[in-house]
Amino acid sequence: MGQPPQLHGAPTERAEKRVRAYELSLRAHSYREIARIMTEEGYSGVVSPNTIGNLITEECDHRVLPLAAEWRQRTIDRLTIAINKLMEQIEDPRQAGRLARNAEVLAKTEERLSKMLGADAPVQVEAQVTETTQADLELQELLREAKARAAVQLKQANDAARNGHVG
Repeated sequence: MGQPPQLHGAPTERAEKRVRAYELSLRAHSYREIARIMTEEGYSGVVSPNTIGNLITEECDHRVLPLAAEWRQRTIDRLTIAINKLMEQIEDPRQAGRLARNAEVLAKTEERLSKMLGADAPVQVEAQVTETTQADLELQELLREAKARAAVQLKQANDAARNGHVG
């Protein structure tokens, strides 16, 4: 690779840094190695592994986010077309035999669209976590045994009282 131009933070210059850092990361270089290589290649302002990490993150976002947004939009458009077609079929009296199935598919399609758009409220789950230690288990066992002994003694005392014996 030839000598890169001296870069001082302009958007196109930063983009070049992002691309170079990303390319080096694909070759399994560490952030520290990438900083050293890019400094040796004459890129200015590339001195720390943190800077390299930021450049690589920016490049990943630049590559992935537009594709993901485009895919989401295309999927939303296809779902909207499907919903419109299903509604036409549901309203068509000649399709009466398919009404139940079309309604089911419509509900699932709308559910998917709602999830994609974030229209569904998140489900909140309340959970109470109670940590039980071995000592807690042993104490519970002692309490059960004591209750059982007390119940036996109470029964014996009641039986003795009924039989006229004092125990």
